[in-house]
Amino acid sequence: MPTLTIDGREVSVPEGATVLEAVRAAGIDIPHLCKDDDQAPIGACRTCLVLVEGQRGLPASCYLPAADGMRVSTHGDALDRVRATVLDLTLAMLDPGGRGASLLATEAARFGASGPFAPAPNAAFDDSTPAFTLNHADCILCQRCVEGCQDVQHIGAIAVLGGGEAARIGTFLDRPLLQSICTSCGTCVSVCPTGALYPRVAGSLAT
Repeated sequence: MPTLTIDGREVSVPEGATVLEAVRAAGIDIPHLCKDDDQAPIGACRTCLVLVEGQRGLPASCYLPAADGMRVSTHGDALDRVRATVLDLTLAMLDPGGRGASLLATEAARFGASGPFAPAPNAAFDDSTPAFTLNHADCILCQRCVEGCQDVQHIGAIAVLGGGEAARIGTFLDRPLLQSICTSCGTCVSVCPTGALYPRVAGSLAT
C-alpha cells in the first residue's frame, strides 16, 4: 500500500491507485472534468494537473500511478496559473451563452478563469429525442459520455466523430440521436460536466 504526501498530508492508498485518488483520499479537491467516479481515466481535459517532486512537467493526476514516497503538490503559483489557462482554453470551446450550469463553470470560477479566448462556435443542437438534448456549443469533448455509453452501458450509440477543430460527439453516420441505437438510459447525461447533454424534464430518461 503506497504512502504519499499530498500538500503536506500523508495518505495511504491501495495498490494500483492513481495520484488523483490519493489527492481525493487526502480530502483535497482539484478539478477533474473528464474523470467520472465510475469510469476509467480518460486524460482528456488536463485539469487535474499536479506537481510531483523530482519529476518534470505537470502530469495529469488521473493517469499517474501513485507510488510510495511520492511528494505531490496540488497548488502553487505556476501550477494554479497553468490550470487556470487550461480552464480558460476549455471555456473557449463553449458558447458563452450556453447552458453551462455545470462543473466546468464552478471550477472556472474557483480558479479565476473567464474564457478570454472564447469564440462563438458554430455548433449544432440535437433535440431529436424526447428525453434529452445535445448542445455541441456546451461540449468540451471530455468523452465522459462516450465512456458511459460504450464502456459502462455497452450500447455504443455515441462516439467522437471527426478530428481537430471539427471533432464532436455524434452517432453512427452522424444521424440525429433519435435515429441511433440510443436507449435514453441517461448515463451520458448523468456524467456530462457541462450541461451539453441535458434532460428535457425529470423522469424522461430510462431507468
